[in-house]
Amino acid sequence: MTREVEDNVVVIDHFPALEFDGYSKRSGLFQGFGDFSISVFYNGTVVVIPVTITEIGTSGEYKVEWTPPLNQLGYYQIQVLIDFNKEIWYGAYDVVDDLTIDVVSEIKAQADKIDLVPTLGTNQVTTGSLMDRMMNKDSTKSYNQGTDSMQATADKLGGT
Repeated sequence: MTREVEDNVVVIDHFPALEFDGYSKRSGLFQGFGDFSISVFYNGTVVVIPVTITEIGTSGEYKVEWTPPLNQLGYYQIQVLIDFNKEIWYGAYDVVDDLTIDVVSEIKAQADKIDLVPTLGTNQVTTGSLMDRMMNKDSTKSYNQGTDSMQATADKLGGT
């Protein structure tokens, strides 16, 4: 699975170094002693980007840290060969610009479809949408908050 990350922001991931039994973890491995071989790919091409691997305590779990270069958006893959057992761990990353703003904007746009857009004056709602099914009984598909909301209907009927 590919993870979305931002350019020029540190990316942290982790992996276990499993013993030959397949479930026990091996502690005490070090990047500087040749226990790991690291390859970095950018859009399918080998590139040189600093990657740091450190053990998390003495757990046999290892933290991977790297920073995608500024303005080099695209697909990155970090591959780590654990030399003693010849297993390869990899992380796949889609580097995007301004991840936070994109996600927040998308969420706001979805919320506006439900709440804001249909309530601004007289508006056409999308056929089959939640607002359409709740508010319309015919094909005109118009809704006006001032006259058609439940509160406005109760006011017209003299209720509170």
